[in-house]
Amino acid sequence: KKKKKMEVENKNPQNNNKIVIVNKLEEQQEDEYDNENYNNGIRSKNEMLIVDENNKIKYLIDLIKRKRNIIYALILGQFLSLCITTTGVASQFLADEYKVNIPTTQSLLNYILLSMYCIILFYKKNFFEILKRRWWKYLLIAFVDVEANYIVVKAYQYTTITSVQLLDCSTIPWVMILSAIFLKRRYRILQYFSVLCCICGIIILLISDYILDIYNEGQSNGTYQYSNDSSSNIDISLSNQVIGDVLVIIGTLLYAISNVTQEHFVEQFTTFEWVGLLGVFGTIISVIQILIFEREELKTLTWNYNVIGFIILFALALFSLYSVTPYVLILSSATVLNLSLLTSDVFSIFAGVIFFDYVPSVLYFISLFV
Repeated sequence: KKKKKMEVENKNPQNNNKIVIVNKLEEQQEDEYDNENYNNGIRSKNEMLIVDENNKIKYLIDLIKRKRNIIYALILGQFLSLCITTTGVASQFLADEYKVNIPTTQSLLNYILLSMYCIILFYKKNFFEILKRRWWKYLLIAFVDVEANYIVVKAYQYTTITSVQLLDCSTIPWVMILSAIFLKRRYRILQYFSVLCCICGIIILLISDYILDIYNEGQSNGTYQYSNDSSSNIDISLSNQVIGDVLVIIGTLLYAISNVTQEHFVEQFTTFEWVGLLGVFGTIISVIQILIFEREELKTLTWNYNVIGFIILFALALFSLYSVTPYVLILSSATVLNLSLLTSDVFSIFAGVIFFDYVPSVLYFISLFV
C-alpha cells in the first residue's frame, strides 16, 4: 500500500494534500475500529462475568431451596413418626388388651376419610375423566397398600411394638432398590453403606428375637413377658416372635412399592387425585376383604368404648400419615421420607416402656444403634 501511495504521489504531486487527508481518515477509521473491537471485547467479558455471577446466584438460591425443603421434610417426618408410633400403640392395645384381630377393619375408616378428597375432584369436574384414564393403576396401588396395612397390623398379634417399629426401617433398602430400578435414582457409596448398616441392624434384631425364643422357652413355657412385673397382662408367644418379624419385613416391601409409586404419581398428578382415588379403591377392597375374612370376627367381637376409641385413634393417625406424606415427597424423595421416619423407633421405645412396661434387651439397643 505504501509503495502504491508513493507512486501515486510522484505522478500526481498536486494531489499530495488530498492523499494525506485520506490517509489520516483511514488511520482514524482503523483506530476507531480497533477501539470498538477492544471495547466490544471488554463488554463481552463483562457480560460473561455477569452471566457467571447470575448462574452462581441461581445455583446458590436453588441449593438453599433444596436444603430448606429437606429441613421442612425432616420436620414433617417427625410428625409422621409420631403418627406411626400412635398407630403402633393403638394396634398393640387392641391386640393384647382386648384381643381384637381385625386388621382390615382398623384401616377401613382411614380409606373412607381419604376418599373425601375426591370432593375436590368433583368440584373441578374432572373426576370421571381421571377415573376413566387411570382407574386400573389406582386399583393395583390400593390393593398393595391395603395388604401392606393388613400384614403389618397382623404382625402385632405375634410380636411387640418395638420390634415392629424397628423392623419398619427395612422399608429404606426396599425403597432404594425400587427407586434405582424404576425412578432411575442414583445414590452415593456412603448411602449404600448406610443401607448395609440398616440391614445389619435388622439381622441383629431377628437374632435377638430368636435367641429370646430359645432362652426363655423352657422357663416360661413358650410365653415371653414384656417385663419382670407379674401384673403385666401383655404376653406374646415366643415361637411367634420371628413370624411377626417376617410379616413386618413383607409389609415393608409392600409399603416401599406404595411409596415409590406415590412419589412417581405425585410428580405427575395432583396430591388430591392420589390420596382421593387411593381412598376410594382402598375402601372398596377393604370392604370386600372384611366380608370374606373378618365377618365372623366382627360378630364375636366384644365392642366397647375403649375398642372403638383405639380404632378411631388408629384411623386418624393413619389418615394424617397419608395426608402429609405426599407433601414430604414433593419436598424431598421417598428415601429421605423413610430416613426421617427412623425416629419412630425411639418413640416406640418410650411408648413400650410407658404403656406396656417393656424392657428392651441389650441386642435390641445394639440393633437400634446400628
